[in-house]
Amino acid sequence: MAGYFPTGFVGYPTDEMTPSAFNSDGRASWEGPMAQGRKRIKKHEATFEERLEEEAIRFKEAAEKQPPGSTARELLLRRARQAETAARLSDWLRSRELQPPK
Repeated sequence: MAGYFPTGFVGYPTDEMTPSAFNSDGRASWEGPMAQGRKRIKKHEATFEERLEEEAIRFKEAAEKQPPGSTARELLLRRARQAETAARLSDWLRSRELQPPK
């Protein structure tokens, strides 16, 4: 079965999938980790904004460990600012004060 179907394309079986049986209409049914087509939903205890703020703190702590002026430090600080901005925007979009355009 491997090599028959192109890999890496959506809708095609991968090497991890194997045909398990044929349906009544003659099509193969597939089994394997990619066959289900569903993502597992993770329930978070913290809100999205809280998780973003925690991520910003982790980025800032990691940036402090880098030498001043280094590219890694600048990138970590940028990611921290992006997470803080995303938290503020998300909070603003959820606020009651935000009104739809008239």
